[in-house]
Amino acid sequence: MMLPEHLDSLFVGGEWVWPSSAERLRVVNPTTEQELATVPAGTPADADRAVAAARAAFPGWAATPVAERAALLSALADALADRQAELGQLIATEVGSPLSFATGTQAGLPVTVLRSYADLLGHFPFE
Repeated sequence: MMLPEHLDSLFVGGEWVWPSSAERLRVVNPTTEQELATVPAGTPADADRAVAAARAAFPGWAATPVAERAALLSALADALADRQAELGQLIATEVGSPLSFATGTQAGLPVTVLRSYADLLGHFPFE
């Protein structure tokens, strides 16, 4: 199993940034109790930075044509579906879920939700 890159940083505003604290959280496999990794703990300042980035991004997303939004959501669903087995394995290892549940539900449900939103965008009677 491949661990994600950037275990020392946070993804905020479309880029990897350094956390505001050196505090770390241990990620432990609940089945074996072995440490898998450590990750930045994140602070209220980090959360504020992420919220500010989301607020700054909102006008661009709101101005994006509906068809383009649907295409972007579909592309994200496709990308997650392509990595569903890998994500399921990672979730099962980190959370301790049975592999079939982690793969089918915990990694699969976001794909279903994204596809349903993309479909809804194509059929909703916007005013």
